[in-house]
Amino acid sequence: MTNFLTFSLDEGETLHEYYFSESSFEVFNIIEISNTRFFVYGKDSNDKGMVLGLDMEKLFSRTCKGLPEENGSDYFKWNLPTEGCILGKKLSYKKKLPKAECLNGDDFEKLLDRTFCTCTEEDWECDLGF
Repeated sequence: MTNFLTFSLDEGETLHEYYFSESSFEVFNIIEISNTRFFVYGKDSNDKGMVLGLDMEKLFSRTCKGLPEENGSDYFKWNLPTEGCILGKKLSYKKKLPKAECLNGDDFEKLLDRTFCTCTEEDWECDLGF
C-alpha cells in the first residue's frame, strides 16, 4: 500500500517523493502516457478499484535544451560500450547530463547518429533465431 512515487532527476543520486493521494492503495500497474503523464491502477483497503491520472510536469522547472558538445547543453553523446559494430550498426545517443534537472520534451529524439557497417559472424550469432 502506498500513496507516493519515488523518483530521481539525477540518475539516482538524489531521490524525491511525489505524493499523489491522501490515502494509500495497492498499485497493480503504472501506464506511461508521456514523459510526465501516467495512469496508476490499483485498489484501496476496501478492495475498491482506483485509477489515478498523474501529471508530474510541474516538478520540472524547465525543458532540456541543446545538442551534445554545445555550450550550455543539457546532453552528452553516449555510445554503446562496445568496440565496433553490433548487428551491422554503430549507434550514438543523446543522453541527459546526470546533474541536468530538466525535462525531456515529448518530442525528444534520443538517437543521434546511426552508421552502418559490414556484418561479421559475431553479428549473426547474436541475432534472433540464430
